[in-house]
Amino acid sequence: MKEVNNDKRVLQVEIDNNVKKVAITGVDADDKVVMRQELNEDDLDQITGGVFKANIKQPTKCNFLKI
Repeated sequence: MKEVNNDKRVLQVEIDNNVKKVAITGVDADDKVVMRQELNEDDLDQITGGVFKANIKQPTKCNFLKI
């Protein structure tokens, strides 16, 4: 049976205000996509504390989806 490693790494990315969309794709050693997350301008505003039109009860944390 293959052992699963649940350790996580933190990634910090700085972008300027002209960036309107970000896509993050994670691949494993075999170049297989293991996660993908796309952030549009509203998402970027929300997670960076900028002005956004969203439901205040929404969390402001970015959760990556595993595929």
